Amino acid sequence: METQNKKKNLHRVGLTSVLSIVLVVITIVLCGLAFFLTLNMRSGKAVKIFGRCIMRVATGSMEPALQTGDFIHIEESNPEQLKEGDIIAFYSRLGETKDFIIVHRIYERKEDGSFVTRGDSNGVSDEEMINREQIVGKFKGKAEFLIWLSGFGDFRKMAILSIMIVILIVAMYETRTIMSLGKQMKEEKTYEERMRAAIEEEKKRIAIEEEKKGEK
Repeated sequence: METQNKKKNLHRVGLTSVLSIVLVVITIVLCGLAFFLTLNMRSGKAVKIFGRCIMRVATGSMEPALQTGDFIHIEESNPEQLKEGDIIAFYSRLGETKDFIIVHRIYERKEDGSFVTRGDSNGVSDEEMINREQIVGKFKGKAEFLIWLSGFGDFRKMAILSIMIVILIVAMYETRTIMSLGKQMKEEKTYEERMRAAIEEEKKRIAIEEEKKGEK
Protein backbone atom coordinates (compact mmCIF):
# COMPACT_ATOMS: atom_id res chain seq x y z
CA MET A 1 0.00 0.00 0.00
CA GLU A 2 2.76 2.42 0.95
CA THR A 3 4.66 1.56 -2.24
CA GLN A 4 1.55 2.22 -4.35
CA ASN A 5 1.03 5.63 -2.69
CA LYS A 6 4.66 6.53 -3.36
CA LYS A 7 4.29 5.56 -7.02
CA LYS A 8 1.10 7.64 -7.32
CA ASN A 9 2.80 10.66 -5.73
CA LEU A 10 5.82 10.34 -8.00
CA HIS A 11 3.56 9.97 -11.05
CA ARG A 12 1.55 13.06 -10.01
CA VAL A 13 4.70 15.12 -9.46
CA GLY A 14 6.13 13.99 -12.80
CA LEU A 15 2.93 14.84 -14.70
CA THR A 16 2.76 18.26 -13.04
CA SER A 17 6.40 18.89 -13.96
CA VAL A 18 5.80 18.04 -17.63
CA LEU A 19 2.69 20.23 -17.87
CA SER A 20 4.47 23.13 -16.17
CA ILE A 21 7.45 22.85 -18.51
CA VAL A 22 5.18 22.77 -21.58
CA LEU A 23 3.29 25.83 -20.37
CA VAL A 24 6.52 27.72 -19.66
CA VAL A 25 7.90 26.86 -23.12
CA ILE A 26 4.70 28.04 -24.83
CA THR A 27 4.78 31.30 -22.88
CA ILE A 28 8.45 31.89 -23.72
CA VAL A 29 7.74 31.25 -27.43
CA LEU A 30 4.86 33.75 -27.36
CA CYS A 31 7.13 36.32 -25.65
CA GLY A 32 9.79 35.80 -28.30
CA LEU A 33 7.21 36.07 -31.07
CA ALA A 34 5.83 39.30 -29.63
CA PHE A 35 9.33 40.77 -29.31
CA PHE A 36 10.27 39.67 -32.84
CA LEU A 37 7.09 41.13 -34.35
CA THR A 38 7.53 44.41 -32.48
CA LEU A 39 11.12 44.92 -33.66
CA ASN A 40 10.46 44.12 -37.30
CA MET A 41 7.15 45.89 -37.71
CA ARG A 42 8.53 49.08 -36.22
CA SER A 43 10.93 49.17 -39.15
CA GLY A 44 8.14 48.59 -41.69
CA LYS A 45 9.27 45.07 -42.56
CA ALA A 46 7.26 41.94 -43.22
CA VAL A 47 7.89 39.01 -40.88
CA LYS A 48 7.99 35.36 -41.88
CA ILE A 49 6.33 33.04 -39.35
CA PHE A 50 5.94 29.30 -40.05
CA GLY A 51 6.47 29.92 -43.76
CA ARG A 52 3.95 32.76 -43.93
CA CYS A 53 4.75 36.41 -44.46
CA ILE A 54 3.00 38.57 -41.84
CA MET A 55 2.79 42.35 -41.70
CA ARG A 56 0.75 45.01 -39.96
CA VAL A 57 -1.30 47.63 -41.79
CA ALA A 58 0.13 51.02 -40.82
CA THR A 59 -2.43 53.43 -42.32
CA GLY A 60 -6.10 53.63 -43.24
CA SER A 61 -5.49 53.95 -46.99
CA MET A 62 -7.14 50.56 -47.63
CA GLU A 63 -10.23 51.06 -45.49
CA PRO A 64 -12.78 49.58 -45.24
CA ALA A 65 -11.18 46.38 -46.60
CA LEU A 66 -8.19 46.67 -44.27
CA GLN A 67 -8.19 48.60 -41.02
CA THR A 68 -5.22 50.32 -39.41
CA GLY A 69 -3.48 47.80 -37.14
CA ASP A 70 -4.76 44.71 -38.96
CA PHE A 71 -2.29 41.83 -39.28
CA ILE A 72 -2.36 40.31 -42.75
CA HIS A 73 -0.94 37.32 -44.64
CA ILE A 74 1.12 38.09 -47.72
CA GLU A 75 1.96 35.26 -50.12
CA GLU A 76 4.74 35.36 -52.69
CA SER A 77 3.16 35.46 -56.14
CA ASN A 78 4.24 35.41 -59.75
CA PRO A 79 3.85 39.02 -61.01
CA GLU A 80 2.59 37.62 -64.31
CA GLN A 81 -0.44 36.18 -62.52
CA LEU A 82 -1.38 39.41 -60.74
CA LYS A 83 -4.38 41.26 -62.11
CA GLU A 84 -6.48 44.36 -61.56
CA GLY A 85 -8.29 44.24 -58.23
CA ASP A 86 -5.64 42.19 -56.44
CA ILE A 87 -4.27 43.66 -53.20
CA ILE A 88 -0.46 43.55 -53.16
CA ALA A 89 2.37 44.51 -50.82
CA PHE A 90 5.33 46.31 -52.36
CA TYR A 91 8.39 48.32 -51.38
CA SER A 92 7.97 52.05 -51.93
CA ARG A 93 10.72 54.08 -53.63
CA LEU A 94 9.32 57.52 -52.95
CA GLY A 95 10.16 60.16 -50.33
CA GLU A 96 9.45 59.44 -46.67
CA THR A 97 7.98 56.00 -47.40
CA LYS A 98 11.07 54.80 -49.28
CA ASP A 99 11.92 51.15 -48.46
CA PHE A 100 8.71 50.77 -46.44
CA ILE A 101 6.11 48.17 -47.43
CA ILE A 102 2.86 49.60 -48.83
CA VAL A 103 -0.32 47.55 -49.20
CA HIS A 104 -2.56 48.83 -52.01
CA ARG A 105 -4.84 47.45 -54.70
CA ILE A 106 -3.83 47.05 -58.34
CA TYR A 107 -5.80 49.66 -60.26
CA GLU A 108 -4.29 49.02 -63.69
CA ARG A 109 -1.74 46.74 -65.32
CA LYS A 110 0.49 48.29 -67.99
CA GLU A 111 1.75 46.56 -71.13
CA ASP A 112 5.34 46.67 -69.84
CA GLY A 113 4.33 44.60 -66.81
CA SER A 114 4.32 47.46 -64.30
CA PHE A 115 1.31 48.26 -62.10
CA VAL A 116 -0.71 51.32 -61.18
CA THR A 117 -1.84 50.99 -57.56
CA ARG A 118 -4.24 52.89 -55.35
CA GLY A 119 -5.50 52.73 -51.79
CA ASP A 120 -9.26 52.02 -51.61
CA SER A 121 -9.87 55.17 -49.56
CA ASN A 122 -7.58 57.35 -51.68
CA GLY A 123 -9.05 59.50 -54.44
CA VAL A 124 -6.04 59.19 -56.74
CA SER A 125 -3.59 56.51 -57.82
CA ASP A 126 -0.10 56.25 -56.35
CA GLU A 127 2.56 58.47 -57.92
CA GLU A 128 5.01 55.70 -58.71
CA MET A 129 4.62 52.79 -61.11
CA ILE A 130 5.25 49.50 -59.34
CA ASN A 131 7.73 47.14 -61.00
CA ARG A 132 7.84 43.39 -60.40
CA GLU A 133 11.07 43.58 -58.35
CA GLN A 134 9.32 45.83 -55.82
CA ILE A 135 6.52 43.37 -55.15
CA VAL A 136 6.60 41.41 -51.87
CA GLY A 137 3.48 39.37 -52.57
CA LYS A 138 -0.29 39.17 -52.77
CA PHE A 139 -2.73 39.68 -49.89
CA LYS A 140 -4.26 36.33 -48.84
CA GLY A 141 -6.24 37.22 -45.74
CA LYS A 142 -6.13 38.59 -42.23
CA ALA A 143 -4.21 37.00 -39.35
CA GLU A 144 -7.22 36.93 -37.03
CA PHE A 145 -5.33 35.43 -34.07
CA LEU A 146 -2.74 38.22 -34.05
CA ILE A 147 -5.49 40.83 -34.45
CA TRP A 148 -7.27 39.29 -31.44
CA LEU A 149 -4.00 39.10 -29.50
CA SER A 150 -3.14 42.74 -30.21
CA GLY A 151 -6.55 43.75 -28.84
CA PHE A 152 -5.17 43.15 -25.33
CA GLY A 153 -2.62 45.95 -25.67
CA ASP A 154 0.87 46.77 -26.82
CA PHE A 155 3.11 43.80 -27.63
CA ARG A 156 5.78 45.07 -25.21
CA LYS A 157 3.28 45.14 -22.36
CA MET A 158 2.16 41.65 -23.35
CA ALA A 159 5.77 40.43 -23.28
CA ILE A 160 6.28 41.86 -19.76
CA LEU A 161 2.98 40.31 -18.64
CA SER A 162 3.99 36.95 -20.15
CA ILE A 163 7.32 37.01 -18.27
CA MET A 164 5.48 37.76 -15.03
CA ILE A 165 3.14 34.83 -15.73
CA VAL A 166 6.13 32.53 -16.31
CA ILE A 167 7.66 33.60 -12.99
CA LEU A 168 4.33 33.02 -11.22
CA ILE A 169 3.94 29.57 -12.80
CA VAL A 170 7.46 28.55 -11.78
CA ALA A 171 6.87 29.82 -8.23
CA MET A 172 3.57 27.91 -7.97
CA TYR A 173 5.19 24.77 -9.36
CA GLU A 174 8.10 24.98 -6.91
CA THR A 175 5.70 25.55 -3.99
CA ARG A 176 3.60 22.53 -4.96
CA THR A 177 6.72 20.41 -5.41
CA ILE A 178 8.06 21.37 -1.98
CA MET A 179 4.68 20.66 -0.36
CA SER A 180 4.42 17.32 -2.17
CA LEU A 181 7.94 16.31 -1.12
CA GLY A 182 7.21 17.41 2.47
CA LYS A 183 4.07 15.27 2.54
CA GLN A 184 5.95 12.34 1.05
CA MET A 185 8.76 12.66 3.63
CA LYS A 186 6.19 12.81 6.43
CA GLU A 187 4.50 9.67 5.13
CA GLU A 188 7.86 7.90 4.86
CA LYS A 189 8.74 8.96 8.41
CA THR A 190 5.40 7.66 9.70
CA TYR A 191 5.93 4.41 7.82
CA GLU A 192 9.44 4.01 9.28
CA GLU A 193 8.13 4.69 12.80
CA ARG A 194 5.46 2.03 12.35
CA MET A 195 8.04 -0.42 11.07
CA ARG A 196 10.33 0.27 14.07
CA ALA A 197 7.40 -0.19 16.46
CA ALA A 198 6.47 -3.48 14.75
CA ILE A 199 10.08 -4.68 14.98
CA GLU A 200 10.24 -3.79 18.70
CA GLU A 201 6.99 -5.64 19.33
CA GLU A 202 8.33 -8.66 17.45
CA LYS A 203 11.54 -8.55 19.53
CA LYS A 204 9.50 -8.44 22.75
CA ARG A 205 7.34 -11.36 21.60
CA ILE A 206 10.43 -13.42 20.73
CA ALA A 207 12.04 -12.54 24.08
CA ILE A 208 8.91 -13.61 25.99
CA GLU A 209 8.76 -16.91 24.09
CA GLU A 210 12.44 -17.51 24.83
CA GLU A 211 11.81 -16.88 28.54
CA LYS A 212 8.90 -19.32 28.55
CA LYS A 213 11.03 -21.97 26.86
CA GLY A 214 13.77 -21.40 29.47
CA GLU A 215 11.33 -21.83 32.34
CA LYS A 216 10.20 -25.16 30.94
